Amino acid sequence: MFGADDQPWLLDLDTARRLRVVPAARAAADLARLARKVDAVLRVTRTDRVRFLKHYVETRRLPDWRRWWLAIERQADATREKRARGRRGGPSA
Repeated sequence: MFGADDQPWLLDLDTARRLRVVPAARAAADLARLARKVDAVLRVTRTDRVRFLKHYVETRRLPDWRRWWLAIERQADATREKRARGRRGGPSA
């Protein structure tokens, strides 16, 4: 995924804050946003995404990574639909 010359990037820090408990819906939305932003600058494979998500879930002792994967995909789909409506001039939700 990364070469020797690749550097890490911090994304979307304008809304960064520390929360004691992050609701699952918020975490899924944040992970979906991260995925969209990473897609803009890196070639990230589906395998890379699964590896990252499994690590994320395991380190936080969260339930089944597959549930998280589906939640992130739903969030990403909703965002894509909203953007498509905006381009067509339809209601934004």
